[in-house]
Amino acid sequence: MMFTTEQIILYIVIPAFAFIFGLIFKPVLEFLGEKFNDKFLYYVNFIYINRLHKKARKQLENENYKPALEELNKATELADKNISSKMFHDINYEAGKCYLKLAEKENDFNKYKKAEEHLTKALLKFSYDDKPEYKKMNKYLIKIKNNILKYEYKQYDFDSVIINKSANEIQKSLKGYKFDSLDKKQALRYANLQTFLATCYTKILEKEYNKDYIDNITNAYQESLRVYKKDEFTEEYLNNIEKLGEFYINNMPDNQDNLSTAINYLKNAIQIYSSNFKAHQREMSRIKYHLGRAYYRLGKLENSIKNWYKAIDYLNDAINHSSDDELEQLADIENTLGLCYMKLFNIIDNRENLKKSNKSFNKVLSIYKSDIAIEKIIIYYKALCHIGLNYFHLAKIETPHRNIENSLSSFNQAFEHYKKVVNISNDKKLEESDYKDKNRYYAYNFRAKVYLYQAELLNTRTSVEKALDDLGEARKYFPIDGELGDDCWILNNTSIAYQLKSEQEKRSENLKSAIELNDAAIKKIDKESHPVYYSDFISTKGDLFLKLSDIRENNENLKISQAAYEEALTGKTLEKSPIENAITENKLIKIYIKKAKIKDTQDNLLKANEHLKKASVFCTKIGNVPCELAKIRAQCGQIQHLLSKVSNNYNAYIKTSKISLEKALEVFTAESFPIWHAKIQYELCDLKITDFRINYIKNNKKELNLHLIKETISDLEIVLKVMEEEGYIYKEAKICNKIADCFLILASEKKDKAVEYLKKAEEYLKKAQDVFDSDSSPLDYSDVAKNLGKLFFLKYLENSDDENLFNEAVKYYKESLDKRPFKEYPIHQAYILENFGDLYFEKSRFDKTDESKKYKDKVKYCYEAAMSVFISEDYIHDKESLRNKLEEAYIEDILTNDDLKKRLEKEIYYHETRPEAEKAN
Repeated sequence: MMFTTEQIILYIVIPAFAFIFGLIFKPVLEFLGEKFNDKFLYYVNFIYINRLHKKARKQLENENYKPALEELNKATELADKNISSKMFHDINYEAGKCYLKLAEKENDFNKYKKAEEHLTKALLKFSYDDKPEYKKMNKYLIKIKNNILKYEYKQYDFDSVIINKSANEIQKSLKGYKFDSLDKKQALRYANLQTFLATCYTKILEKEYNKDYIDNITNAYQESLRVYKKDEFTEEYLNNIEKLGEFYINNMPDNQDNLSTAINYLKNAIQIYSSNFKAHQREMSRIKYHLGRAYYRLGKLENSIKNWYKAIDYLNDAINHSSDDELEQLADIENTLGLCYMKLFNIIDNRENLKKSNKSFNKVLSIYKSDIAIEKIIIYYKALCHIGLNYFHLAKIETPHRNIENSLSSFNQAFEHYKKVVNISNDKKLEESDYKDKNRYYAYNFRAKVYLYQAELLNTRTSVEKALDDLGEARKYFPIDGELGDDCWILNNTSIAYQLKSEQEKRSENLKSAIELNDAAIKKIDKESHPVYYSDFISTKGDLFLKLSDIRENNENLKISQAAYEEALTGKTLEKSPIENAITENKLIKIYIKKAKIKDTQDNLLKANEHLKKASVFCTKIGNVPCELAKIRAQCGQIQHLLSKVSNNYNAYIKTSKISLEKALEVFTAESFPIWHAKIQYELCDLKITDFRINYIKNNKKELNLHLIKETISDLEIVLKVMEEEGYIYKEAKICNKIADCFLILASEKKDKAVEYLKKAEEYLKKAQDVFDSDSSPLDYSDVAKNLGKLFFLKYLENSDDENLFNEAVKYYKESLDKRPFKEYPIHQAYILENFGDLYFEKSRFDKTDESKKYKDKVKYCYEAAMSVFISEDYIHDKESLRNKLEEAYIEDILTNDDLKKRLEKEIYYHETRPEAEKAN
């Protein structure tokens, strides 16, 4: 082993010289005593330690911490025994900083402890007189203490009992301090203790909630700030106001005062750091992250776009100044960013916000992909759930099939991922509350919502059952302290599920259950506190009563439905929720179209058009929203269809109606949306029947386009097949009734094939009658009964000797009248009365007895009563047809047109109800 010149001198030459010198001058040494010897050894060590220290500093200049530490450790062994305060301080200070750098780089707990040990030694030998150096030491020690506590707590499941003991010891120490009589060094020690105390209680608070801890923490930080003045102890001041700001965000109740306090503390810190921005990028990143969190929560509190945009600005700044080793903070920033963009979508419905939100959540997934810490898995799980929810919202505005699949895939991945949480909890035997919280409740509830949307849009029966299963699971994990304080969402979503089930089975029972569940949800939610949720629930009520209007008490249920939709609109303005508004406006159009088919046609179509314009404006604001635009086009087609019945310009309306419906079919294709496609095809078929009937009247039976009716039957049979495959039995029954209607038209015009067509009509009417019971489905049964009356009427024309056929026709016409009261359904009654008039007219021709006069009187009465309705409702084509029939009926009485007009103006029947209908029969 080779020795350096310096080592030879230090270890060989000087000791040898001292030994010889001691022998020669022993009496002198004894005289001077040990003091001289100690002083001599001190200078010998000083030369060596100084040399080691210089070598270590050279290594530190190049950031070679490990070689530097080797030299410093050699020096500290000697420095601990005999060295001056200054040298002792310098060596331990450098060693402490060196250990701190390595600890931060390697996340090494032991090195943090070593750093604390060396810096504490340095501080003990150091005089307060050199204030800047003392402040630096303080800063490093605070940082190390915080890191040690954090590391012990996270990595070793640090027991709150141990931290409590530390807190108690600090409290005892603080009792010996009287603030007003402290000198500077004592004041700094006092402030340090208060900071450590706040840190201890913050850690305890993470384990167990206690209001006293919150008060202790805020008091401790405030006490430390009495010493750490902004200008005198800037670093310590910044550390404490940042911690206070973070504490207010993490632990104080969400209200404007607390969040504003947090924001003020953090902005104050930013202002100070800004003076030396480059040197404090990490700190700026961290503070801007906390500011972003504060504004996000303030935005939630106030439902404020402005605050969410501020949050986004701060969070993006935080990302720009984050370093590569701050992955946990970066994940939290991206997570909060994703939530901000979600909130913005809920208000302004911008699809770009959903895509930005998913981009942020996917970054969270990439950061935490391989992490097995339970809290990281839960964050990963939540991010997947949020991605699923974003795809669900995106499905409403573009590529619904793909986005619904993506949404369900994300939720399914989330639940698979959550199994890791359960497994870890079983291994570590964590308390149930540590992982069985509202996380699963919300995820099951939201996945159920996706299944319900899938069922509504794509019409899958299994989706409804899956939704109900998920809602059952959600109930198991329902948090008592949930956001709404009760299981409102479960109740409302279950009501939607039963509504969808009512399309396919037990219509009345399922709708009744759905209405009860929805009513319970509405009662449990406070409208003022949660206007948006209330709006959703009240909109569901509108859907339910709109469905119920198909079964019974049509007019009353339509009123309830309309009022619910109008109330729902008050909770969601155009600026905040254009998509939801467009959907609700579309539903209001349905209401007025239904009303127009019942009475006051012109007025109701005018109102329907007003809502059509609003819905179009909302969709334009959103951008391309294919499904909603297609629904609007379909509604437009229905409005044009009804206008064709009340206008002389009927061909133009029929043409525009057809164009609108066909445009809707371009989106609702048979492959992608089988049920929606079938529904619109049904409307097109109904339009063809109207086209035929109007031309029948206008052309006085000269140019009957029976080919159009045959074509309609073929189209309706295709629609029927789709409904049968999907199990929509009530739609099937309606279609069967419409097909029967077409066969009855053919039977009345093609006498040579009348028997064949009547047989077909009877088969389809039997299918419809099997579904629509006169008690449980009175309105639909009324439509079927009308066609049954026509069936027996046409049979009677083929065999006028069979009185039973006549009586059957009368019976079914009466049943049709009976199920739709005149005051609520004047148009329906007018059509039936016209049919009665036709029946009695033929009866008067066939009857050769004295009874024929009685039947002729009934003919005139029925036509007049029907005519009085069409005058009021302005169904001009039906009015024209009736005028021709009335003239034919009155020909024998030789009445002038003026007499006829006066007689009709009396509107004998218009305001009468059942008793008058009985007279007619």
